[in-house]
Amino acid sequence: MTRTSAKGMLQSIAEQAGCSPSTVSRVLNGCKKGFSVKRELEERILAIANSLDYHPNPFLRVMRANDSKIIAIFDPATNSSETLHKAKAAFIGCIRQAGYLDTGKYVSLYNQESYTLPFPVAAALLFDISDTSFLAFLERREIPYVVINGISREGGAAIRHDEAQNVRTAIDYLAATGHRRIVYYYGCRQEAPSHRHFSAEQRPEFFRENLRRLKLELPPDEWALLKPAAFLKTVREEFSADAVVCYDHARTLAILRAAAEQEVRIPQELSLLSLDDEYPLDQLPVPVAAISASPRKMGETAAELLLKLLDNRLPPEERCVKAAGRLMRRKSVISRN
Repeated sequence: MTRTSAKGMLQSIAEQAGCSPSTVSRVLNGCKKGFSVKRELEERILAIANSLDYHPNPFLRVMRANDSKIIAIFDPATNSSETLHKAKAAFIGCIRQAGYLDTGKYVSLYNQESYTLPFPVAAALLFDISDTSFLAFLERREIPYVVINGISREGGAAIRHDEAQNVRTAIDYLAATGHRRIVYYYGCRQEAPSHRHFSAEQRPEFFRENLRRLKLELPPDEWALLKPAAFLKTVREEFSADAVVCYDHARTLAILRAAAEQEVRIPQELSLLSLDDEYPLDQLPVPVAAISASPRKMGETAAELLLKLLDNRLPPEERCVKAAGRLMRRKSVISRN
């Protein structure tokens, strides 16, 4: 049976049984890790498959080896984030204590085909997934997985930043220190929409929501996409901005360079805050205030989620965990009260 016809058969069984094709696949392949199904639904699926004389591909069972103690780590080759490395180290420490081994594979956040494996594994760890098609290999083979700072599908779990709370914390801090002309900076979008992390859409939405909540004036949205020098000149001349909230540390460094070129003093003339806390923000001559994640906690939580999936102890409503960051007060923000 070809892959296409097998997929069509799964769809047909799912429609007759009243469930999803992935549920059908898990039942027929005897998947027990990270998955449970009501007895009556399982019996209905098996009866329908038997009436259609359908038998699953045994190769998939090999890829999802129940006796494997290996957890694959899909490591983004281009991501040098200190937060990612600390989270990964904490995750590895936890799974090794639980008796599992780890193996790494460098992948591209822009190439779905790199998210595959040629050998059996018990489970997998991934980072920064925004496009669920990158999870197709794991989902088809019913391999349990967890995503750090990303999204998951039916067969996995995820821990990610609490974007709503983090932006609220940043805006409340600036408002409490007397800032009333706050602007948001993202910068020129060079990546395709399908490759853009979901936080790129969420953070400006939460920024606007919080300005409205505090009855502060909203700057035009399009300013956030200007090049750094043009952005800084525009928000100062046309909005009298007294604070900038940057999407991440890279945009923050770009604004700092533009400020130096335009002789704008940070923080005397303009306060600056980053929505992540990567190197070297805390090492600069004027250390930059930031929302700091707890990478160790994220790694430990990811391991806890995955181990529960492997033991079939993680219900669907507990498979997405949001972690709020911590405000790091530094010299780039001063009181304007």
